[in-house]
Amino acid sequence: MNLTLQLAPGYTVTLQPYTLAGVAVGSPISPSSVAGSLYTFNLTGLAAGDYNVQLAGNWESNGQRFPMRKTALGIYIADYWWQINAAIAGGVVITPPISESVCRVQITVRRGVNAIQARILITCGSTGRLSDTAFADIAFNGETAANGFIQVDLPWSSITGIGKYRFRFLDYDTGDCFHDRTVTVPNIATALYEALT
Repeated sequence: MNLTLQLAPGYTVTLQPYTLAGVAVGSPISPSSVAGSLYTFNLTGLAAGDYNVQLAGNWESNGQRFPMRKTALGIYIADYWWQINAAIAGGVVITPPISESVCRVQITVRRGVNAIQARILITCGSTGRLSDTAFADIAFNGETAANGFIQVDLPWSSITGIGKYRFRFLDYDTGDCFHDRTVTVPNIATALYEALT
């Protein structure tokens, strides 16, 4: 599970998690990848829970600690704890699709804490059939709303010939791919993209 932060480019940066009592958790984490101003930290080894995290690097002073919650569904960061609590307490309500054998997948595209508009390209197997409808290898090619939000109806990966889906998020302005992941769409009515495996 990764956390991507947008920072000034060209720095040597680490991320140090602390318990809410202020005790350091493990060693500082170096970015697993850096692309310009986007620093990606692999937090797979960090247990789910609440942390205050701090950025350190080759600048004059370390950054202020900020709240971070890691859950099975994702990583939440904000300026204040109440923002994380409100975002999670609000819950996610996805209206199930009318079609059978289809899962409505909700996607919110973010860069760091900022939701951004992006083009979404989803491809799949090219031989699947559902109620005499054949699927092309492009399952969806469109754009999110300005707030990075979109819901896409996709036939279950278990349908013969469909298999896994490849999700690519493309920069709205440049067309550059900044996220590429292959996952299974489960036999359920609705799902959050970040929960797909």
